[in-house]
Amino acid sequence: DMSNRTSNSYLSSLKAFCAWMVKSKMATANPLSHLSKVNEKSDYRHQSRAFTDDEVQAFMAAAEVAGVSYGMTGPERVLLYRFALETGLRYSEIRSLTRGSFNFVTTPATVFLAAQSAKNGHEATVVVREPLASDMADYLRMHAPAARAFRLQDGKGGKMLKADLELAGVPY
Repeated sequence: DMSNRTSNSYLSSLKAFCAWMVKSKMATANPLSHLSKVNEKSDYRHQSRAFTDDEVQAFMAAAEVAGVSYGMTGPERVLLYRFALETGLRYSEIRSLTRGSFNFVTTPATVFLAAQSAKNGHEATVVVREPLASDMADYLRMHAPAARAFRLQDGKGGKMLKADLELAGVPY
């Protein structure tokens, strides 16, 4: 039950490994060289869409009162969702942020994303507008500078969001 995109990713990795085996003289030929990638557009598992304002309000309200999920309280998840929506940062990018990534001294406040954490490989400084900046400053006030801004589990962002969407009755 693997998507075509996942299949192509696995195939690329295996073909690269086999090519390395040949180059390193550990194999005489690449047994996968004849295989081609499959069409990813013919097997689209999920149609991405933007949430409506009502859907955002509904799933945030549900998260707020839902209690602890994926190691975060409801209010923490709401702050995380607000931060993601307003900055446009991805889950893994947000996961890499520490208290020290934020600058609340400047106006407007900013957050620094290191190049190794960014999807495009370039460092970025992102503006954090009020009132989110004030809420983030309050939330991070007791964090050590090297402490992660949010307690996010590796690779669990989609599952966490889906759980809160389901609580609110909002389709993924």
